[in-house]
Amino acid sequence: MEKQVSIVVAASGEVKDIALSQGATVKEVLNEAGLRGYQLSRKGGEPLSPDTDLYSEATDSEKLYATPEDVSVGGGGSAPLSKITSALKKIADYIISKYKLYLERFKKQRFFFIKRVRLIRTRYIKQLNTASRIRLERKHKKNSVRIVGKDKEYTYWQENGWRKIGNEYRGFFQTKFGKWRGVIAENYRNDYSFYIVTPPAILRESSHWECFTHKGNGLYSIHFSHKPKDISSGILTVEQLITESFEEGRKGVSDVS
Repeated sequence: MEKQVSIVVAASGEVKDIALSQGATVKEVLNEAGLRGYQLSRKGGEPLSPDTDLYSEATDSEKLYATPEDVSVGGGGSAPLSKITSALKKIADYIISKYKLYLERFKKQRFFFIKRVRLIRTRYIKQLNTASRIRLERKHKKNSVRIVGKDKEYTYWQENGWRKIGNEYRGFFQTKFGKWRGVIAENYRNDYSFYIVTPPAILRESSHWECFTHKGNGLYSIHFSHKPKDISSGILTVEQLITESFEEGRKGVSDVS
């Protein structure tokens, strides 16, 4: 039985409706959707591995988000030993999962290619906050005009409550661990500066902390190694970084105990 998921492409206005069969992976989904060079994640979550079995991982009708792979927050300095160990473990886990996935595919396909991902359609969402459809109706042989409905389809930043005020966007970076106020300044077309107000203390233990510069009154600017060209990609990247920092912090506590 197929599952259907929707992929929101950050800032492009596209929504890809995808049908999944058993064993369909994240990589297969991105290839079928024409999104090579992108990564897939849940709202505020870490990017899913390309070999993740998305059919098993996702729920039917779930909404996922695609962002460019090269958008990331820059880091510097030497990584602590715990992070190096964690990285080695991730590599080992990746190799093992790759091997298991190969065996599973070999058993299922039996030398025949099976397409497990099907693009149903591509929809385009409106970039405006609201757009009204106006219909002319004849009533008692007189023309009357009335608004019959409003479409409320948003890009990621609008969908999550961010608002544009002049040349600034204001809202919250939201994760399952909490939310933090943010400000995005539009310098000129496709160039933005990102700020976070009183970031979580867990970030201070992250290798990316030196990319946060205090500007006074609890406001920190965020330096990206590859600067995002759209608001949604930047917001998703910061939310993923915060989530990753909490996950690593929690894992470190559990290792010590």
